[in-house]
Amino acid sequence: MSRWMDFVSGTVECCIKNTAPERLFNLCKSRGIILKNIYETKDHIYFTMKLSHYRSLRPIVRKCRIVPHICRRRGLPFIIHKNRRHWGFFAGIGAALALLVILSGFVWNIEIYGNYGHTDETLIACLKDIGVHTGQLKSRIDLDDLEDELRLAFDDISWVSARIDGTVLKIDIKEGLVLTPDEEKDVPGNVIAQEDGVVSSIVTRTGTALVKAGDTVSAGDVLISGTVDIYNDDGTIKETRQVHGDGDVYIRSVYHCEDYYPARYIEKDYTGRERTRTDIELLGQIFSFGSPGGDGSGEENKTYTETISTVTKYRLTPSFYLPVRLYTTKTQTYTPKVCTYTSEEMETLGNAAIQQKLSALSLGNVQILSHDLSVAVEKDYYVVRGNIHMISQGGIFEPYGS
Repeated sequence: MSRWMDFVSGTVECCIKNTAPERLFNLCKSRGIILKNIYETKDHIYFTMKLSHYRSLRPIVRKCRIVPHICRRRGLPFIIHKNRRHWGFFAGIGAALALLVILSGFVWNIEIYGNYGHTDETLIACLKDIGVHTGQLKSRIDLDDLEDELRLAFDDISWVSARIDGTVLKIDIKEGLVLTPDEEKDVPGNVIAQEDGVVSSIVTRTGTALVKAGDTVSAGDVLISGTVDIYNDDGTIKETRQVHGDGDVYIRSVYHCEDYYPARYIEKDYTGRERTRTDIELLGQIFSFGSPGGDGSGEENKTYTETISTVTKYRLTPSFYLPVRLYTTKTQTYTPKVCTYTSEEMETLGNAAIQQKLSALSLGNVQILSHDLSVAVEKDYYVVRGNIHMISQGGIFEPYGS
């Protein structure tokens, strides 16, 4: 944004003789004149400043008797001054501005957030079916109807919010049944164990704890019951209520790991033959240049094709996309070559797999107490084998009747 403002207001690069410029710089600083890109050569000092600040230098120049000379001019004011007699130039600027104003009335990009079970392509195809697509007038898009149609089209989408920002249609969705905290508390059920182990600690918020620290539990055992007994003063049961069992249960368990990895891998030996096709999409129309040709694959010559596609979207600002997209498809052929890891490489890869597994468990809110993981190298594979002693949150809520 700063560079854009400098272009609009205009900047000049000045130079002064390298003789005591400190007073000039101090006076500029005291009067709010900003000097940028200061550098020094053997005889001169160069700096860049705004055009409006340069016009305010006259009283400073008189005091310090140093005259800055303009070396280079940049920015819109100088471009306009240079072309002031060329009416076609200003007509082109006006036409470009008018075109931008017209383009700003359309949607040129669709962004979807929060989708995990459905791909962007699936949702965009659904939007096309209901009449919403890129290149459509923003005034013709009913956001409320769009939200309702998406919820009706997908049973597992519980919430949709759509808005238009510049030339971008932004859609936020939530998948799955979403309950408010109050609704969740109204669902009765138990907290059950996810895995076998020994209870390390238990904190009950609602419900009745059926285990204590040190107890051995199996997967599926009820840890916190959602059934609560209300007693009379004489100790007899007055009534029984079903509540939403809630609490934190940490279980000390042993995770047995035995992961096998092949010793062979495929390496691509590229033949050097490659072709590139460029497609330009302009206002919804696609123009192709070049051709990647055939796939070049087959069992006879044992060559295969690898295709890499990229899409470039052009925009003026983060929310002002243009109706121009560049599709680049690069195709190159290769011959697959079967290679085998050495024993040292398999040992290194196995140790890396151990560290990756331990890091993944640590990120999952797991406290690792100890482990005896090791790498065993065989002829056709290597295996990471051992036990991990850990403490993890082992309780999960299960509603009644599920």
